[in-house]
Amino acid sequence: MALLRALLSNHVLANLVFGLVIVLGVLSFAQMPRAKDPQIKLNWVNIITYLPGASAEDVERRVTEPIEEVIQRSVRDIKFVSSTSREGTSNIIVRFDYIDDATYDKRVIDLRREVQTVYNDEIPDEAEDPIFYELTSSTWFPTATIVVHGEGLDDNLRRQARYAKRDIEALDGVDAINALGMSRPELLIAFEPEKLTGLGITPADIADTVRAYFRDVSAGDVATQGGRWLVRIAGTSGDPERLANLPVTTARGVV
Repeated sequence: MALLRALLSNHVLANLVFGLVIVLGVLSFAQMPRAKDPQIKLNWVNIITYLPGASAEDVERRVTEPIEEVIQRSVRDIKFVSSTSREGTSNIIVRFDYIDDATYDKRVIDLRREVQTVYNDEIPDEAEDPIFYELTSSTWFPTATIVVHGEGLDDNLRRQARYAKRDIEALDGVDAINALGMSRPELLIAFEPEKLTGLGITPADIADTVRAYFRDVSAGDVATQGGRWLVRIAGTSGDPERLANLPVTTARGVV
């Protein structure tokens, strides 16, 4: 009460106290940790696995179902599992129960371990490594969306998008970039079954031929008088005509 009477009777003291409170508040606010876009865990994990060239049915049977089974059997505190299989891509979303952050981190580690185990044991060798996305408030809703468009060729447009992605990643404060539409182009091989039968060629022969020829191979090195040279055979090419002219190797010879 004495301090209150002093403030009411002494205007100078009241102003000084008021100014001191404002100064201390500003200093405290400047030192207070804060974030413009705080990250909130949503307890969702997205698992994406690519199986190039496979139909949606094959992706479901050979990739999605084995991963779903091991998740539901071996990982605890799961609320539900939802999956989508389409041509060449398996997409599985795992929703955990409302658990504390420490338990959630352990469950994510368990999830990664179980999925990697089934990937090594059951998933086809042609499948790419599973990609895990932990969905949070910062990854679910992007801070900014950048679209690269133009009238140029597809390869050039994709190259410019990669350059833009690299430059953005070099900026301070950028946590992650989720690039869409930048997958590598695919070549589709369509064959006529009647002609294959007449030539004694099976679809497996074509697949084996492409697998053998369509890749880059390091062939060691060669020592010459001018020095030692590395030998590399370039087989991968985006030219469909070059791929179409590859000789098909069968058990009875080359066609």
